[in-house]
Amino acid sequence: MIMSTLSTGCASDTNDMMDGMSGQRPDRALGEPVDLGPVDVGPDALSAPPDAGPELDPRQRPPEPGPPLTLPDLALRGSFQSYHLVERAVAPIADFEHPEFPIQLGTQGVRALHFNLVFNTSKVFMVLHHGLADPGSRCLDSIRDCFRPIGEWSRANPGHAPIIVALDDPIDVPNGGFDGTLDFLQHVITGEHEGRFPVPGEFTREQVFTPDDLRALNPGLTLREIVTRGLWPPLDAMRGRFIFVILEPMARQSLRDLAWGLDEEPEVLFWPYVDGTDDAELAADDAAFAFFPPLEDEAAVARAEQVVDQGFITWTEAHDAETYARASAAGVHVIVSKFPDALFPAPGSDEWPVSCNPRTAPEGCRPRQIENRVP
Repeated sequence: MIMSTLSTGCASDTNDMMDGMSGQRPDRALGEPVDLGPVDVGPDALSAPPDAGPELDPRQRPPEPGPPLTLPDLALRGSFQSYHLVERAVAPIADFEHPEFPIQLGTQGVRALHFNLVFNTSKVFMVLHHGLADPGSRCLDSIRDCFRPIGEWSRANPGHAPIIVALDDPIDVPNGGFDGTLDFLQHVITGEHEGRFPVPGEFTREQVFTPDDLRALNPGLTLREIVTRGLWPPLDAMRGRFIFVILEPMARQSLRDLAWGLDEEPEVLFWPYVDGTDDAELAADDAAFAFFPPLEDEAAVARAEQVVDQGFITWTEAHDAETYARASAAGVHVIVSKFPDALFPAPGSDEWPVSCNPRTAPEGCRPRQIENRVP
């Protein structure tokens, strides 16, 4: 995987839990519910579904006029391991720390977030990098502790550019048994499958732009056909929304084999091509995103440019100025970093919080047309 691996201890806990589930899968008919038992229930989790949110932030101004724009025309910047704290970490694994999410989104201008997930034996999605060497996390107990403040900030700032959220390694399990776990992850986000789980989702359905939404706007076309033809909806329809992308290509192939994600099942998560894996994934019907490791040389830059030019939404990491400059010039749509304050445009600058993509945006595009926020 591109992103850092999870701890041996946590993976073991997850596998133990999944081993208990896996026996349910072979004899279960497609569409029959998977009983995950009590899940993620606590005083905060049982709160009411998201409402209209807090009072609107006056720093969010109406966007300026300009040429029509869509998601591929944007250059978004974000935080790598967005939950990360340095407490109890073993250096140099964790030489960085991110502030609370309203500060990341509001002050730093972050418009992409990254989480390493572990589905533990208590049937809760924890968030951490490495359970022994790097356990610091703002949402160690549950991903809900990260999602909740993010959703609340968004509802107070509905004019923000779309925010892309990468969920890394949520399922470390062999074939069988995890399709129900993915249903639960989708439920944590938007409340899908509400009849099967007792806890509401952390985002309203209107806050999340899904593969089903994109297909509904382009009947009869696959996701790959839609994105390579540039048929994303106008930016006006994407402001104030989140896109969730799941980084688990091995699980994706297994789910394809199980026919998971058919029309009768809601699909909240996009599944990206991961550079360095099977190139055939870029030709898959559900290909829309592509993830790259840091662009360290000209060959990597050329590869990223090729995929950008095909129309896929691209993502990479950059933790130093040279790598960031290469990725930006290549037109990579999302660049995440351990050090957003040091690398990215300063609050209040012309390129903050988002920019026009230097490779794909039309002539006349201006950052204040995308999002017109003041620090």
